[in-house]
Amino acid sequence: MQSRIAFYAYSSHNIATSFTVQNAIEAINSSTREITVIDWATMDNSGKFIIPEICNQIDDADLFLCDLTDLNQNVLFELGYAVATRKRVWVTRQENKQWRDLFYLELGLLDTLGYVPYSNYRDIIDRFLQDMPHHDLDLNIYNQKIEPVKQRIKEPKLLFLKSPASTPSASSLNRLLMKSKFRDVLATDDPLETSVRSFEWYIENLLSSFAVISEFSSPPFDSKNAKYGFISGLAYGMNKLPLLIAQGPFDAPFDYKDSLYTYTDETERDAYVTEWLERKQTQYDKQLQTYKRYRRQQQRLEERQALRNINLGEYEAELERDQLVHYFVQTDSFNQALRNATYIIFSGRKGSGKTANFLRLAQHMRDAKSENNFVCVIKPLTYDISGVFQLYKSQLYNSVKMHVMETLWKFLIYTELARDLREHLDEKPEQLLSSEEKHLISFVDRTDYIKDDFTIRLDA
Repeated sequence: MQSRIAFYAYSSHNIATSFTVQNAIEAINSSTREITVIDWATMDNSGKFIIPEICNQIDDADLFLCDLTDLNQNVLFELGYAVATRKRVWVTRQENKQWRDLFYLELGLLDTLGYVPYSNYRDIIDRFLQDMPHHDLDLNIYNQKIEPVKQRIKEPKLLFLKSPASTPSASSLNRLLMKSKFRDVLATDDPLETSVRSFEWYIENLLSSFAVISEFSSPPFDSKNAKYGFISGLAYGMNKLPLLIAQGPFDAPFDYKDSLYTYTDETERDAYVTEWLERKQTQYDKQLQTYKRYRRQQQRLEERQALRNINLGEYEAELERDQLVHYFVQTDSFNQALRNATYIIFSGRKGSGKTANFLRLAQHMRDAKSENNFVCVIKPLTYDISGVFQLYKSQLYNSVKMHVMETLWKFLIYTELARDLREHLDEKPEQLLSSEEKHLISFVDRTDYIKDDFTIRLDA
């Protein structure tokens, strides 16, 4: 049998684990001539960019071994790359209940991998010689999980792995993307909204993505960074070349320290991200054309198979705003909202249709193009309204508290409406502006706090 090459990835920060794995590598190489196991210590990375060198080593290997005793970001990135490049994966992990619980809590998407438990290097070599993973290289996750999904061509998406940190900087980056030209195709993985997503969700959105942005955070979010490292490795292996970004100071992992964009100034960051998105326009156009051709083919098939027309939609309506019109069912609540001249409140559990009703009502009113109505969508982020909750829990008298809250909400709503209307008037020729509209433009332009983001106005 031809000799095989295996690359073993492990954390160098855990001295005990590193020593155990190195002994196992030496023992495996001494026990069989069928395979040679190498690791990162054999690489010469002086003066070179790290990601290409690591990926070249994995590309040249027939088998990928990795140790996940620690949630090491480098190892998770390399694992993601190996999975996306069709490598047979064999995982080891030292038995430790604390790490097991954290691993499955934060990285539930990796449940499908399985692992080999060990307490010493002999356990690793005995199990390796028993499993002989280099004998069944086609038994890989790509063939099992990714290849079947690859055939489903979906609308191109901008996949955003949002920071788990609830900070003004993280919120402003999210708002920048929500206002970008790609806002209607933005798919956001927000840990504050959904703590764990399935492996299949990431695969589907990665395959359909034309661009991927991974936003990393400083401690105590190391486990979330490890997950994003894994997803970024998957993206890199799929040739998506994701934008890795973090607010400084940030201790970047060794593998992608040369590729991660660190910022301290949000204005410079916004300019950098906007320029990066501009460079993705060609890729978006290319994938969009492919998607449209696919949809035309599917529509011809759907004429013969009526059941294919049933679209259950995404789990979250915000992920496919433009597709809601194809499957949204107008309920009595929706029709009541259309008839109601004052206000209506939708309440219910997550997934009960509140956002879908909200988005379709807004679009329906826009489509009506009434001269008497202007549609202003206000959907504050969790961070944005935290100040309101703090005020509600304060020690103020109830009468004072309610008056302050009512006044505060009026201020926020009126300023949001003024800012949106000001942006809307930019689309109208200047010679067609009425005196009232010109007065509004002048007022907003000279009033700085109206132009600020929702969060800043709230803090003020």
